[in-house]
Amino acid sequence: MFLSRLRWLGWCLMISALSLSAGCSNMLTQQAVNRFTHSLKEKDVAGLKLAVSQRFEERALRRKEAMKDLELLKIPTGKAKIVEVEELSKDEVHAKVEVGSKDSARDVTFVLTRDPKIHRWVVDDVTLKQDTGRGEVSRSVIEQLDLVMSVRDFIDAWKSGEPSQILATSSPELRTHLEPLPPIWLKQLATQVSEQTPAQKSLRPDARIK
Repeated sequence: MFLSRLRWLGWCLMISALSLSAGCSNMLTQQAVNRFTHSLKEKDVAGLKLAVSQRFEERALRRKEAMKDLELLKIPTGKAKIVEVEELSKDEVHAKVEVGSKDSARDVTFVLTRDPKIHRWVVDDVTLKQDTGRGEVSRSVIEQLDLVMSVRDFIDAWKSGEPSQILATSSPELRTHLEPLPPIWLKQLATQVSEQTPAQKSLRPDARIK
């Protein structure tokens, strides 16, 4: 009888510990999501960089236009409610989140990683549903912003007329055609291209990755 009670008590303690652990994990996940959505809503670039991983910052926030391009993706920034947390490892979780009011809530998936420097969860990527005209598909925010940043880098390189910058932003196939050109010819070509390219301030990209 005594041993049975000990086993029952042990099971109760284990279940309580698991519940507390899950609750703590959800709370930390909620805090990480809130930091991201709040910084995005307030257009706080410094706060946003503290809320995301190094990978996110290097690929998606590397240019000064990053916040403007983030706004074009229409990432919801209302009240966030954690629906489900999937632990892929001790350092990575996927959180399904409802963002916004009940009538207009959007489902967003946050990929969170544990930052080894500050020892807390940060946003490593955000997945949004996008209508392609043939149905909805999920798109990575990092991939879309990285694409937009690359286009901006390409425009800056051609407007500069510097051969090294132009070649650095060109694909291997394009580079094989450009490298043999004398520098003065390449600069003339760059001038023609830049004259037909809109200024960065007027550029309104719409990244659609297929």
